[in-house]
Amino acid sequence: MTEIPTFDFVTVEGLKIHYRILGEGPPVIALHGAAGNLLDWEIGPARELAKRHRVLLLDRPGFGFSERPANGHELSVQARILASAAQKVGFPRAILIGQSFGGAVALAWALERPDSVAGLCLIAAPSHLWPGGVGPLYTTLSAPVIGPVLAHVLPRMAPESRIEGRIARIFHPAAPPEGYLERIGVSLSLRPKQLRAAAMDLTRLKPQIRAMVPHYPSLKMPVEILHGKADRVVLLRLHSRPLARAVPDARFTRLPGQGHMLHHTATPTFLDAVGRLAARTAEANNAARAGGHA
Repeated sequence: MTEIPTFDFVTVEGLKIHYRILGEGPPVIALHGAAGNLLDWEIGPARELAKRHRVLLLDRPGFGFSERPANGHELSVQARILASAAQKVGFPRAILIGQSFGGAVALAWALERPDSVAGLCLIAAPSHLWPGGVGPLYTTLSAPVIGPVLAHVLPRMAPESRIEGRIARIFHPAAPPEGYLERIGVSLSLRPKQLRAAAMDLTRLKPQIRAMVPHYPSLKMPVEILHGKADRVVLLRLHSRPLARAVPDARFTRLPGQGHMLHHTATPTFLDAVGRLAARTAEANNAARAGGHA
């Protein structure tokens, strides 16, 4: 099995949170998606981002090598822990990037700790309600008795072809980067505790989204929203489109022929969006300094 790298840890609320810092420049923080870890960023997009920025990558609680509290499925809890971790390692205020489920956490973070968010970049983020649930597998995995049993049995039953099919679906219509499955440490995602964490996150997401929706107009920071028109995981019309209407200072970029993993498959567009946020942040900082000397 390919060796999985570990980076650094910071303790927040008695929990070890795994993180990685790259590059120099204006600070940015990137959050990974539903069943992933910070390696999804580290193996590609973050290295490009680090050519222009100081980048903080975080394993969300219960994922990668980060520990998780009992109520870790709550967006507000994840946001609070990660914001505290960021402050402890020298990122008290930064551009916040969230991809997929990480985007929902980023929205909660921006709503609850707006002073720590200089700008918000959301990539295929679930932000609004959708019809139905999240599927029988995640529902069963999140159940109190059968869930832990299934979480132990499932990794032994999941052939590599099924895992490859799942990766292909989230990248569709593009192909994943060469060696993606090994480089992200897929064995981390198949650990029973992480399978349960992902299931708990997803099955309990909808009511939390419902509670956040009325507050989106209160977001005052600049927001960049990126979404692939071919995304089959988080649908543009249900999420990013209404979000762009609700947020006062939002720029919405729709990408034809792109799926769910835009940070990998449309990296230049993503970098441009972060660059715009960095420029807005610099302008605001300069104006504040000028006002202070007036």
